Amino acid sequence: MNWGSEIASKYPGMFTSRELQILSKYFIYFHSLVFENSPPRDDTDKHLIKVCRGEIPAETMLEELIIKYLKISGEYPVNVVFTEENSEDKARRLQLARHHTT
Repeated sequence: MNWGSEIASKYPGMFTSRELQILSKYFIYFHSLVFENSPPRDDTDKHLIKVCRGEIPAETMLEELIIKYLKISGEYPVNVVFTEENSEDKARRLQLARHHTT
């Protein structure tokens, strides 16, 4: 799937073609890290999660673009955690996240 095209059709005129190219390249990475609780691999991943949660300001162009996407889409991370969680807790968190983004 071309996420840039998907985002462009959902939010026409909100992103430049360059921004859509970047989102297309990094969308799965940031979305799985921030919304699906993929474990952070390093400090960069942890930093991105903190940026998306609003705990620290964006420092890079990619972080600023991700924040722009989150604001336009209305998607915000729900209960992002760094530790292992049991399957019931994860299912409940994912259900809340899905409800929040629809």
